[in-house]
This record gives sequence, C-alpha cells and structure tokens, in this order.
Amino acid sequence: MARGLVIYHGSGMVNGRRGDNFLIAPPLIVEEPQIKEIVTILKEALSTTSGKLL
Repeated sequence: MARGLVIYHGSGMVNGRRGDNFLIAPPLIVEEPQIKEIVTILKEALSTTSGKLL
C-alpha cells in the first residue's frame, strides 16, 4: 500500500491446499500507461521483498 498498489493474497490453487498467489484488481477501464505503472510498482515491491527474504 505504501507504493500505491493493493494486491490480495491467496493460497490453495493446487489441489485446494498448496500454491501461493496474489490477485491484482485494476479498474475495469485501464489504459496501457496505467498497466505499465502497476507492473513497475509490483516489480519493485517483489524485488524489495525477495531481498529481505533471501
């Protein structure tokens, strides 16, 4: 949220018990620049988080 992107976590996508995932829910009307912004924010957040986990 601090970066301006809200995603929803989920699990159980493999056999109803295993598998982590997340949901990105942009507005119903979204333009290419907004999609690029979403991807950039998500990429930065994943890079930061993976650096803390490894």
